[in-house]
Amino acid sequence: MLKWLPIASAPRDGTRLLLVTFSSDYETIGVGAWEWVEDKREGIPILGWAEYAGYVPEEPTHWCNLPEDPTE
Repeated sequence: MLKWLPIASAPRDGTRLLLVTFSSDYETIGVGAWEWVEDKREGIPILGWAEYAGYVPEEPTHWCNLPEDPTE
């Protein structure tokens, strides 16, 4: 079972994580990492959540580690 933790406790070292936004209206989930990304408004590099798979919102609310890769 996945253990979701508050985004404030997420590593900021480039580790790929499962990221989710929980709200009363919707949920989004994706794989992302904290690294240099292009600011969508200004077009300049900033530190933020880079998207690797799925949809990673600019402000995820929770995170958890990716599961282990399959061995078979």
